[in-house]
Amino acid sequence: MPYMRKGIRVFIVLLLTILLTIFLSSYVLAIQDKSVYPSTISVGGLPIGGLTRQEAVEYLHKAGPDRWANPMILKVPASQTTMERSLDEMGLTYDLDATLDQVERLIQNAEGPYPLNHATIRGKTHNVGVILRIESSQALYSQLNQIKKTIDRPAVNARVLYKQGSLEYRAHENGRIVDIEKTIHSLLHHPWSAQNNTVQIITRSISPAVCIEDIEDIQQLMAVAAVPIDLPPVQVQALQQAVDSIDGMILLSDDKIYFPRDLIKKDSDYFWSQPVLDLLMQIMEESCQMAQLQYQRINHSGFIVSNSLPHPILISLQIEQGQLFVRLFGCQTVAGREVVVIKEQQPIPYNEKIIRDSSLSAYERQLVQKGQNGMVIRTYRIVKQDGRELERSLLVEEVIQPRDAVIHIAPAVVLK
Repeated sequence: MPYMRKGIRVFIVLLLTILLTIFLSSYVLAIQDKSVYPSTISVGGLPIGGLTRQEAVEYLHKAGPDRWANPMILKVPASQTTMERSLDEMGLTYDLDATLDQVERLIQNAEGPYPLNHATIRGKTHNVGVILRIESSQALYSQLNQIKKTIDRPAVNARVLYKQGSLEYRAHENGRIVDIEKTIHSLLHHPWSAQNNTVQIITRSISPAVCIEDIEDIQQLMAVAAVPIDLPPVQVQALQQAVDSIDGMILLSDDKIYFPRDLIKKDSDYFWSQPVLDLLMQIMEESCQMAQLQYQRINHSGFIVSNSLPHPILISLQIEQGQLFVRLFGCQTVAGREVVVIKEQQPIPYNEKIIRDSSLSAYERQLVQKGQNGMVIRTYRIVKQDGRELERSLLVEEVIQPRDAVIHIAPAVVLK
């Protein structure tokens, strides 16, 4: 029995010694970690163990660009398509201060109570990705606008075609656009490294302005007009392209269409030649007067048709037996249903680019280019039933890129 009590005392002493050693070691490591980073920490594949924060900044600033020189690969969702851009082209740069802040949060939030967590952080290696920041808003939004031109796909409005006295309904199709706001968030929160340089472009669905469910029935023939076609064959072909673009269009109440600017098809040399435009102006002006729609001629460049009536209008345009026919029908909507289109604007702040200029006198600053905010303009389709909003969907997102302010400063000026 005495031997057993002695053995227990020895075991307790050994256990306390081990625990005290671990605690003291962890405490020493905690004190050390306040001055230098643990040996198991890397940033973008570059080890920073044993370095102070200032030393780590200087080391990463010097060694990082070569190590992280791989171009950014932008991947289009649900596709094999990728695009390469350098960080300079994207207007992005490394944010080393924010990256080291993340390293320090990793150390502080390691598992276990203080100071034991400073021992557990050394249990495995940690490679922290480099955080990026915007250096030039102008360059970033310029690149995103170029990418949008490649990826964006417009939505297609519903149509109703009038053929030989019968109606053919064609359903709408949704489109897609690059989601600027979420793509920038993806870029700035991507843990950058030489091996981890692929970033997902974020897209979102967009709706057409006119959906098939907006029209319950075609109610009445409001106007019909015809003009003879006295054009050479090549112009008749161009006229047919214009007719195909307009035929079956639905003009909602309080909406307007600027012909030909608002039409999608713009790739034909003869699509809106002057003889074709003059013929369309003539027949549309006549039919709009019959249906009491507002018609406005824009010199010789086009015309605007506005619908101030309380119901949608169907535009039927056809070539029949050497004549151009237009028929305007009134459309019946679901009782109590209302579709409105609104616009919202969101400013894009500009960045300041500071350039040291040895030609300036001491402490002199010179504004070379004034900054200007950009703008994101979003157009939404809102569906209401008996005055209550049921649905809000994005139709169009237009991005006006900002212009950076460029400031030259003398070498002696201290930046804060």
